[in-house]
Amino acid sequence: MGDNTEELQRTMDRLNNTAKEYDMKITVKNTKTMVVSKEGGVRTNIKVDGKEVEQVTKFKYLGDILSEDGMCLENVKVRIGMAKDA
Repeated sequence: MGDNTEELQRTMDRLNNTAKEYDMKITVKNTKTMVVSKEGGVRTNIKVDGKEVEQVTKFKYLGDILSEDGMCLENVKVRIGMAKDA
């Protein structure tokens, strides 16, 4: 987490270096970034060992769908559907 791309990159670099200390590796293919902003559509360019990490607009975390605009509209729709089915 961070307020700008440079801060995010420093955090990712520290995480990557710590992982290497424990003989672990961050798999770029399985790693995603997302910028949460009221404006939406904000781009960032985070890299791990020179490879760009994919930026997504939404992803599922602990059963909830998080979106780049910070809204939970999709979660509400899913829960309404579950209530109708019940």
